[in-house]
Amino acid sequence: MTLKLTLRPGEAVHIGKVRIVVEARSTSVIYIDGDAPVMRETECVDPADTAPLTRMRYVLQQMYLENDRLGWLGGYYAAAASLVAALPAEVREIDRISGLVGAGDLWGAVRAARDLSRRRQLEAA
Repeated sequence: MTLKLTLRPGEAVHIGKVRIVVEARSTSVIYIDGDAPVMRETECVDPADTAPLTRMRYVLQQMYLENDRLGWLGGYYAAAASLVAALPAEVREIDRISGLVGAGDLWGAVRAARDLSRRRQLEAA
C-alpha cells in the first residue's frame, strides 16, 4: 500500500535509517511505496535527553526505524526498568508497552509511549 505524506518546507521525515528534509519553497507531497518504517521528525525524540521516559521513547523509536527489535531489546528493558523506578504509578502502562514490543508491534509501542509522554506533560502543566 502506498503512503502519501504532505511535508512543509524545512520539514523532515525518517524512512528507516534515512532522514529526508524538504527544501522546496512550497508544500511537497511524497509517495512511499513499500514496507519501510516512517516517522515524522516532529515525533522523534532527542537521543541526548536522558529523562527515563524520553530514553525509553528513543529506544522504541530506534527499534522501529531500524526494524531491529532484538538488537535494541536489552536497551529497551534497561530503559523500561529505569522508567518503572522513576514512575512506579505507570507500571501498568509500561507493561502494556512491553507487551506491544514482545508482540512485535513496534509502531504501537512507539505510539503508546508517545501518548504516555503527552499525558505526563499535561498532568505536569
